Amino acid sequence: MEISCQTEDKTVHHQQLNKVEELSEFINTHSTTDYYLNINSITYHLQKISRYESLSRYDPRNYPKISLNLQGRILPQELTITSLDDFDYFLSQHPSPHYFLEINSIVFRMRKLGNANYFTE
Repeated sequence: MEISCQTEDKTVHHQQLNKVEELSEFINTHSTTDYYLNINSITYHLQKISRYESLSRYDPRNYPKISLNLQGRILPQELTITSLDDFDYFLSQHPSPHYFLEINSIVFRMRKLGNANYFTE
């Protein structure tokens, strides 16, 4: 799994992820509104959204959480991500073009872009 982003100073940051904690660290280190996450050669755009508060504001989490997004609504299908394989499992069990992903109490809209490669820059 890989993640990339471009920060306000126009610097492109890219990292190969080997564990879930590295995803949280990358987002903490490279603050921006847009990230690209490559999961099994499929790219997803993560866009920070402010209209949703933390999905677990009464139950702080140590790990990211993914949930289905249907027409802007959060559906009950969700999974706490404790290993990178959990992403693949959830995405294969609940195919959709849109998800919500909460990382470090920040909510992102996660949109499937397809096989485009955003990691060559």
